[in-house]
Amino acid sequence: FPFQATAPEPVKFPRKPLDQRFAVLLMRSGYDAVDMLDFIPRQKFEARFWKLRQSELEGYNLLFAPLKMRQGDLTDPLYFDFISFAQSSTISREMQRPQQVFEEYYEVCSGVSDDEPCASGTAVVRRPKQYQDDAQLPSYYFQVAGDLIYRGLSFGFRGEQFGGPPPAPPGTGIQQVAQGVQQLLDVMVDKGFALKTEVSEVQTGGSTAAAGGSFTVSVQGPCNLWALHALSARRSLVLNVYDAMVTSAWLR
Repeated sequence: FPFQATAPEPVKFPRKPLDQRFAVLLMRSGYDAVDMLDFIPRQKFEARFWKLRQSELEGYNLLFAPLKMRQGDLTDPLYFDFISFAQSSTISREMQRPQQVFEEYYEVCSGVSDDEPCASGTAVVRRPKQYQDDAQLPSYYFQVAGDLIYRGLSFGFRGEQFGGPPPAPPGTGIQQVAQGVQQLLDVMVDKGFALKTEVSEVQTGGSTAAAGGSFTVSVQGPCNLWALHALSARRSLVLNVYDAMVTSAWLR
């Protein structure tokens, strides 16, 4: 299989199971970001996503044998690694042939009665002005998906509260910023994102908060470890760097 010839080494050490709603939040944020950027019709993206993951599934299973993933179970880090890879890979491919205007099928249901028919049809969709630069689509995606994930961690998602920290106020010093980032990543670790994260090497840029500074984030055993290596090897335009996405969103 060409897949095995180019694939990174499988992850053989045990990783934490993911919280179900947290895993859905990560995947749903990616899907909703694609929908908000409007560079491909929803139905076409869903079809391309399905075809890609079906084409990659057998090679992935052979690579990880005798380990077996629980297909369809987002709490299984082995499956999440695969499905998040497939989503990001599909997004990257479609960003290389983006559309500015297209027709999209829609269906609107009142929700009042199951017997009441839904209204359906097609509508012309134009990409929002703030997202019209094709070359910037990966950057737009990084920001929009990060904002959606952070919103879910801070304000809740599908009935679950995660306890994400509020945004840092303007003028916050680098030490406090680093503490906030650690708090945010601790929430993700608690929900199964990784075995451990650590914010270290905090350095101030000067004597005032306005001088800024820097810090280093290390992540051990993340649920997307294999996917990151696989996407990088394929020079994907999009990486599923959830920790970087949400940290950037918090800093904004």
